[in-house]
Amino acid sequence: MAYKKSSETKKAIINAAIKLFEEKGYYNTNIKDIAGEVNIVHSSIYYYYKNKEFIAREIFDLIIIEIFKIIDDIEKKNPDILFKVITQYWLTFKYIALNKSTQVVHLDLVRYADYSSKNLERIITSYFRNVKLLFKKFKPQYTDNDFKTYLITSDGFSKSLIKGLINSHIDMTIEDSLDYFLRHMLIHDMEITEDEYTRTFNEAIEFCKRVEIDTKNLI
Repeated sequence: MAYKKSSETKKAIINAAIKLFEEKGYYNTNIKDIAGEVNIVHSSIYYYYKNKEFIAREIFDLIIIEIFKIIDDIEKKNPDILFKVITQYWLTFKYIALNKSTQVVHLDLVRYADYSSKNLERIITSYFRNVKLLFKKFKPQYTDNDFKTYLITSDGFSKSLIKGLINSHIDMTIEDSLDYFLRHMLIHDMEITEDEYTRTFNEAIEFCKRVEIDTKNLI
């Protein structure tokens, strides 16, 4: 008889993985640890996930979904594209890059330079759709190739910045690090005034500080 998957077991696996990744770290957690936390035999997990990386990637994807629920809701209240992009990056910094349950996926397992052309196009039309709209508004001279170059180079830049924060090489808040990233990688040659940028940045940060994503209850 075929094994029948349970949504409750899948939820328990995800929640156990989040807990253990945060407590022990991704690399110090194995499938047996997760199974023990759920109180199932470790072979049962393979009915749901191919390996530990697939569990981590699902946690990553679930948080991205929550981030975009917030971004999509902003459209009804504040359609300003710069506001949305700053909000998206701040939420990604906090809930993905600096979150121990998704940190490894973001920093070590996802590299845009290694993506196929198809996968790169997929993230351009999904995760980076608002960033591309910002380019169209403030960098109309940029080509599709220019935008892909931005994605690949900014990916490495942001990860080096985040690793510097994690390893305490850089003394910055999330806000300071995001401002540094935006000024050096995104808006430096856009036709955005300092006043407009500063005002929008501060408004977006104030909004983000009122937002809470429950990373313990994603599924």
